[in-house]
Amino acid sequence: MPSGFTLIELLITLGIISILVVMAATALNRGRTSAQRTRCASQIRQWGIASHLYWEDNLGRSFRYQLGSTNGGSLYWFGWLQSGQEGSRQFDPSQGVLFPYIRDPILAFCPSIRDATQQLKHKAATLTPGYGYNLHLAPSAPDATLNIDSLSEPSRIILFSDAAQINTFQPPASPSNPMLEEFYYVNANEATAHFRHLRTANVVHVDGHVTPVPFLENSIDLRMPRAFVGKLQPSNLIP
Repeated sequence: MPSGFTLIELLITLGIISILVVMAATALNRGRTSAQRTRCASQIRQWGIASHLYWEDNLGRSFRYQLGSTNGGSLYWFGWLQSGQEGSRQFDPSQGVLFPYIRDPILAFCPSIRDATQQLKHKAATLTPGYGYNLHLAPSAPDATLNIDSLSEPSRIILFSDAAQINTFQPPASPSNPMLEEFYYVNANEATAHFRHLRTANVVHVDGHVTPVPFLENSIDLRMPRAFVGKLQPSNLIP
């Protein structure tokens, strides 16, 4: 006489299937995370190459972070950003100082930033760059200069990093509703590096090599601790 599953056997079988589903989902998520980190590393390397081409054409002079105001907006290293309400401003990457050397705006958008949190606030009507320029390399005035060739340890100094900031001061963000948003510079003083790749940030150094780096201890912005926005090591930022 054929016998069927007992209730205990059925529960054990369902439990094993559930464990296998969870294991498969975890493996797929790890694979996606690894692929995103690899793609991001490739993209940020392209920004390093574009910077080298710019320096070659400009006698080694470093480019500024902000280049002035025009047509109802501001020119930054990454392009033109319209003034006005956040989330609805226009953005034109073709006016960025590195655009002639890179020409593909999609390289500015890290694929992991969307997955970092559901509380993502955009600076413009479209995505803007998720990489931050090392502000310590940017001349602070129109007539100021910094020659990249004068750096004694280009392999130590970070040029670009994964970047973001926690916004609590521009709607729909507020002190009770902190939100993550794209950001465009990193420095030794502010928590604007984004450790979105398994708690590391992809960075490209002045010499062109790319590495994942951990956050400075006790630097994570506690307004959204699970977003992992914090600081880089000052010794890797200050020439």
